[in-house]
Parts: sequence; C-alpha cells; structure tokens
Amino acid sequence: MDDELGQVPEEFRAACGRPGRRVIVRHFPVTIPHALCDLTGVVLAYPRHGGATVPDQPMSIGNSLGFRLTVHPGTLDVTVEVLLRPGEPHP
Repeated sequence: MDDELGQVPEEFRAACGRPGRRVIVRHFPVTIPHALCDLTGVVLAYPRHGGATVPDQPMSIGNSLGFRLTVHPGTLDVTVEVLLRPGEPHP
C-alpha cells in the first residue's frame, strides 16, 4: 500500500483514512482514487475559494467562490476543481 500511496499527491497523504483532517489543495484539477486514499470526512479547501468536507456518498458540492468537489458514483473517487476568475493567477 505504501507504494500505491506514492501515487497520491503529497498534500493528501496524511489525510488518507483520517476524517477531520484538513487539506489545502495545491494543484487542480485533481482526482484522488478512493481505492488508494479514503478522504471521507476530510475537509478539502483552496485558498480564497472555500472548500468542503468529503461526503460518504456520491455527490457534487460547489460554492460561489468557484470550489467544486465531486465524489464519483461507483468508485467514490474524489475530484477537486477550482474555477478561477479571469485575471486571477493559477498556482
């Protein structure tokens, strides 16, 4: 499993299987495979764009600041997307 965890972006690794943890997303879009890293109950956020807690069932959560979190049906993989405003720098 440690080799597989290496496929998960570094900022997410400490939160795998640890509900209540908080992750600041560095790059997007990003998809984290549930089979490698269970993010259920983890708070994911992107600076100045808000965030959301990963639910335990398939759904999409979005806000007016451009943050969108999707838990995919079937796999429970988690995708984070951020819609930047025109002229806003990308990390």
